[in-house]
Amino acid sequence: MTPLRLLALTAACHIMSTTAVAQPASGEARGLADLSLRLNSVRAEVEFIRREMGRPEYPHFEIRLSGATPRATLSQALTLFRKIDRLSLELARRRAVISPTVPNPADFSHSTALIERVLERIEAVKVALNINEVAPQPPPSTPSVSAAEALQSMLATSRQVDLLLDRRFSSSDVFQQVTLAINYTAWLLQQFSESEQIPETPEFERFKRPTDVYLRLLTCFGLLSDVAEMSTLSTLNLQDPREGTVDSTSGQSYDLASLLASELAYLHSRTTGGNSSIEAYYPGHKLPSETYQRVGVLESQLTQLLALVATSPDWLAPSMPQ
Repeated sequence: MTPLRLLALTAACHIMSTTAVAQPASGEARGLADLSLRLNSVRAEVEFIRREMGRPEYPHFEIRLSGATPRATLSQALTLFRKIDRLSLELARRRAVISPTVPNPADFSHSTALIERVLERIEAVKVALNINEVAPQPPPSTPSVSAAEALQSMLATSRQVDLLLDRRFSSSDVFQQVTLAINYTAWLLQQFSESEQIPETPEFERFKRPTDVYLRLLTCFGLLSDVAEMSTLSTLNLQDPREGTVDSTSGQSYDLASLLASELAYLHSRTTGGNSSIEAYYPGHKLPSETYQRVGVLESQLTQLLALVATSPDWLAPSMPQ
């Protein structure tokens, strides 16, 4: 079995694609269309802010992914909200409180509602910057989009917002999300009596960069994808971006770590009936090398989990939907 990878290319990322995609069910199509309309508005409004602030435009790119679920889009919508909310704090001195999200939403309505909150935070920023332009109204009918395209759009916007922030998402933020993923994985390992829930911390390596953290997170995502495949679960599939990650940032690592934590939260919900959640503390200042070391713990956990699942592929609650 070959771990799934993610390939990041420097190409235009658009939510509307001319590539043929499988047509979703009508209800899902409507949900995706609603989400797409709001994402188009977010991108247009962020562009107004970018131009007003005189910030550079993030190079267009395309992320190759498949198996995007309402769970994955909700996770990235939450990440986008956190970044826009930080921008709102910097420019408008206003923050918002977000309610906890569900680990496995059945449809895209939760993502759409959260993107509405993103638009509210954007409006606060526009007022602070005296921006009067308004995003154009969408056409009455919108072509069908896939969940993968919606997720690509959010990832592209998230990377642009990174360039608007004075205090960008750092290794400390990534460390916190990785700790959350470690906590979820430790719970999953509890399902096996012979497991070591928190393995020994790997040796500290100096001079690591955000790109090194990003690449190690990709290795973790590949391991998680293999765990899901062995468990006959649907999960987000990412192709290897190693050729395009020379200048990866902590903000990009934060996106990836958040998606990882979301997928692990879903597996956790399969063992608990979805009745509990796990948190992680903010760790204070962390260097990329410290975060790289922290991801090493997660990598060891997932390697161990994969080996255990290989001997017990029916380890999850069979009664819960996949």
